[in-house]
Amino acid sequence: MRTILIANQKGGVGKTSTATAIANVLQTKGYKVLFIDADPQCNSTNTYRANTGDGITTLYDVILEEENPVDINEAIQ
Repeated sequence: MRTILIANQKGGVGKTSTATAIANVLQTKGYKVLFIDADPQCNSTNTYRANTGDGITTLYDVILEEENPVDINEAIQ
């Protein structure tokens, strides 16, 4: 298993575009991809149309300990 992290403190430098492009290419080539969107703007989540409606546990909820860590599986969509 390999981990790829795209990070930069500055906004608007292409982190989301780069990360989604890499994930798409890897998935197209048959790799299993776990994409974690920890950005409060949720642009990657919106790109993949993941369900973020009311009552849905998100990674944000788990990090803030508003949800039981055991329920992190619910945050993975």
